[in-house]
Amino acid sequence: MKETADKVYRNAKVYSVALDGTETHAEALAIKDGKFAYVGDETGATEWIGDATEVIDCKGKSVIPGLGDAHLHNAQATLKYGTCSFSDIIPNPETDTPDGVVKLIQEKLKTYAEEHKNAPVIRGFGWDRMWFAGALQGIVRPFTRHDVDAVIPDKPVVLTSFCGHLVLLNTKALETAGVTKDTDDHNGLIIKEADGTPSGYISEPAIFHPIIYSIPNYDFTPEEYHDCLKKAFNDLNASGYTLLCDCQQVESSYAVLSEMAKNGEFTARVSGVHNVNDATRESDFEKAIANRTKFDVDELFMVDTVKYFADGSLAMIEPYTESASDKEPGTREPLLWDEEHLKESMALANKEGFNIHTHAMGSYAIRRVIDCYENAQQLYPNPKIRNIIAHCTFIEPEDRVRMGKSHIIASNQPGWFSDNPTEEPVMVAWWGEDV
Repeated sequence: MKETADKVYRNAKVYSVALDGTETHAEALAIKDGKFAYVGDETGATEWIGDATEVIDCKGKSVIPGLGDAHLHNAQATLKYGTCSFSDIIPNPETDTPDGVVKLIQEKLKTYAEEHKNAPVIRGFGWDRMWFAGALQGIVRPFTRHDVDAVIPDKPVVLTSFCGHLVLLNTKALETAGVTKDTDDHNGLIIKEADGTPSGYISEPAIFHPIIYSIPNYDFTPEEYHDCLKKAFNDLNASGYTLLCDCQQVESSYAVLSEMAKNGEFTARVSGVHNVNDATRESDFEKAIANRTKFDVDELFMVDTVKYFADGSLAMIEPYTESASDKEPGTREPLLWDEEHLKESMALANKEGFNIHTHAMGSYAIRRVIDCYENAQQLYPNPKIRNIIAHCTFIEPEDRVRMGKSHIIASNQPGWFSDNPTEEPVMVAWWGEDV
């Protein structure tokens, strides 16, 4: 009996590139049992069509291999799909004001709280710090915990910024988490008011994750993670993505991802990370080693990388336009790691055979990470390890050369800033026209 395909895609512009650089150009393809059975011209494809074959007319459109996203936070899909979202607030920098945006946020919070009366914690996501830092008509007007208290004073509220590097807690959330005047501010990352009272702003996941996850019922349920992860997979697949690099482990979410992979619910391969932070570096690394394969499911879900945050926003070699002179080496924000600790930890990661993925945006942070990668490879050479620097926003020319010679991968996300018109005026004010 003649073999037929399950699906045939015809009238297409098929394009693929093999690892050796060989290019494939074709008009049609056939799929049998989840594998390519034929790639070629229209005539050859017709031989694979049977009574049960689904034939898809591509109408001259392109068919390419699945795309890979080299840096996203898929495990935190609950923030996008399971919280009060501010993503549809898109202020006009020339006509809107911070006060107007605050009112929009308050209205959304009020409506969300009314619709979720039984929720013990109100979570929100997607506000932009730039809206309140001068991006709107040059007006600087902080968005504060008092703005949130005015709408929801009686239960904890945790609002994560769209960049994921800043949260705003209302007064009830601060009280529930035990953040007070006496709490260590971690070099200014827990931002306080003039009298020392916590403002509600906390920067960087390494600092705020332990705080917000200590709030009872802040974490999402397995069912919430599952539903939101399914939505994330669907949206990513619709855009052509079939390979994802998740860069922020949330253990409860990873447990759900692992179960989804076992149950045949994955529609993309996912590479995950083990988090390592300076303050908890020894216990974090012990956990990474102990859990090296805990979440792995064949080639669908693999967690073989350790993740570091070298800086938060930008640690620069040269000062910002508005940098304080007492911060070395002239940065608005210091590194999130003691430099010797970072060097030792990355050497250990290399020794243990982990890939290393480091968030570094400023030129100083990038240079120090390159130093650490080179040192680790000198101590424990391993050509199979993939050392990655995420973002690489500002990098000196000589350090680009060093990255190439040391086989360090730059994982850039150009849209992280450029797709938001409210970013530019603040970026220019902070860093200058010539950066």
